[in-house]
Amino acid sequence: MSYNIIAGSELSEELAMTLQELMRNTLWEPVEAKLADLYPETQDKLNAYRELYHYMSELETEETDFVLNIQKVWEQDDKEFWWDVYGETPDGQQWAIEFTPWEQWMAMEVSPNILRDFETTNAAIVAHALWEMTYAGMNQEQIRELFQALQEAVDEAKDVLDDEESDD
Repeated sequence: MSYNIIAGSELSEELAMTLQELMRNTLWEPVEAKLADLYPETQDKLNAYRELYHYMSELETEETDFVLNIQKVWEQDDKEFWWDVYGETPDGQQWAIEFTPWEQWMAMEVSPNILRDFETTNAAIVAHALWEMTYAGMNQEQIRELFQALQEAVDEAKDVLDDEESDD
């Protein structure tokens, strides 16, 4: 099953809600249960996720054009479903957002299509967002360090390719 994609400019006014507003209107206990159900590997980190959940609810936000979207994807090779959490720009481009600052995550509008979907509860939306936000680390410093290391590896690979091209 896939969720329809909706661009930020098409958000329905009555359903427009940021991730932070959704978190503030969703109790922790159902989020905790969804995290444990959807992502069993979080079991030993649920206390850290609870702290993060409360921290995010009060975090000062930073404006972004991304709309938060979630899509259930069938993986043919593995014969299983997985959840794709991504940001979508007003022109419909989809972006990986695991390295996005948390202040921007909290300011993202949640796609009204997800909010309307009877299978996707508010707790599930928050659980998916928390999982994706922490995919690269449980704090922003860890995430920045990983992003910087990846960026340095990409830059180094580009330098090697440039050197090889200049040798030809």
